[in-house]
Amino acid sequence: MKRILTLILLLSFITIGQSQKADIDNKRIHVEYATIPKHYVAPANRTYSVDISGSYKFDKQDLANHLKIRGWEQVEDGTANINLRVAAFSRGQSSYKKRVVEKKNDDGKVISKTTYYKYEATNSGNANLKIYGPQNELDYKKKPKSKKEKKKLMEKLSNPFLQDVKGSGNTDNREYVNYDLSKTYKISTKEHKSLKEAGDEMKRTFESEYQGNLSDYNDNIASRASNYLNNHYGYSRKRDWVKFKTLGSKKHPEYEMFNNAANAMKEILSQKQFNQAFDEVTENINPIIEYFRTTADTYSSNDKHHKRLKAASLFNMAQLYYYLDQPEKAIQIGKEYLEWGHDEKDGKRFIEKSEKLAHLLNFHKMEGRFIPTDEALEDVFLIEDNTEGN
Repeated sequence: MKRILTLILLLSFITIGQSQKADIDNKRIHVEYATIPKHYVAPANRTYSVDISGSYKFDKQDLANHLKIRGWEQVEDGTANINLRVAAFSRGQSSYKKRVVEKKNDDGKVISKTTYYKYEATNSGNANLKIYGPQNELDYKKKPKSKKEKKKLMEKLSNPFLQDVKGSGNTDNREYVNYDLSKTYKISTKEHKSLKEAGDEMKRTFESEYQGNLSDYNDNIASRASNYLNNHYGYSRKRDWVKFKTLGSKKHPEYEMFNNAANAMKEILSQKQFNQAFDEVTENINPIIEYFRTTADTYSSNDKHHKRLKAASLFNMAQLYYYLDQPEKAIQIGKEYLEWGHDEKDGKRFIEKSEKLAHLLNFHKMEGRFIPTDEALEDVFLIEDNTEGN
């Protein structure tokens, strides 16, 4: 009887232990936002003029109309002067290549040779974009070593007239920046066993290939130039493939609620757009953050499974604060990691990237990473980053 009772108690402890097991998995969620430009220019000075030049036959005014800097106004004589030079689109000279395939017998002796032929050509368009305007970029080279230095740096970053900042947001610090917009298109026939067959395919297809390359070049030259302009002065649409944490242990009492929160995050964050304020998204996310806060506080013992769940909860909170553009709160979560002494690398990474975001928002005088426009999302080039590691 005593042995049976001991066995029952042992099995009970094993069952309880398994029910509290916390295996943590990763979940990726797309989060959209507006990129912050390289240079800050005061709103009153955000005007630009466009000059189109070159030997290529095109509608200059139509091309100029498609060069857009979000948050800026195109005028005849702007603070920034944009020159787009588009040269002729060149048809590549075709030439053939051959490849010989040998067939050998079991003794290694060549018993036959087959020669394959194909024609190749490279079509190319030459263009470059010059930007002549204010240069006012945030300098990250000097990192504060103490709280006093950090406070001093933040004060300087918020004051555009201090020396640490390159420029003041006005039009005094101007210089050329050049971007190469040239593009090449490599075309090729299939491989044929005779040079004549390869030549016949080349004659049939290379003209249509050239026209397709020319059309693509025409269609994309303005959008490519605009992407550079918005990286320099304006705002672009970007989407990160962001890592969050889920609970993989089905028997854990938090399994359903924790993963409900993760699934809700995906649906709510999908509503976040680069050209709209996201107050409603933040409001809908707040109860989820509160849940993770409660979970982190509840599972705070030294048990390894408790530590895993707490770390996952803190991780999700920090990521949410970061992508809701509340870097100060994300920094606090990072410091909580360090004070706790668990997963300190995650804490340091959150502090580092959140401090950088705080400096950027402060320097550019932005409340969040969005730029109000009336653009349809399907008409806006999307920059995707699938390498977001933290």
